Amino acid sequence: APTLSGSVTVSRLQISNEPVTDLSENMVAAMKVYSPVMNCLRVEVAQANTVLRVYNLLGELCHQSQVDAVSEVALPSGLYIVRLQNDAQELTQKIMVK
Repeated sequence: APTLSGSVTVSRLQISNEPVTDLSENMVAAMKVYSPVMNCLRVEVAQANTVLRVYNLLGELCHQSQVDAVSEVALPSGLYIVRLQNDAQELTQKIMVK
């Protein structure tokens, strides 16, 4: 495996831009993530006690909260990975906040 700067070993890295195909229509309808206005992320969930985690592209946690219906999060412009998780399902989505 290639070694970078003597301290990090990368054996295999795969990045895919393929759409996720194993989500049921009910799951997609039950959790919505979008950026309706500048510097804002809006999350809508059908099930209470859903945990929202927002990561930057470096993998750093930028925001974490519990969502019971609708939540809006103020974020600087950029690309984020949003993860919603509850007892019934989990959704991970990349989103751009303008």
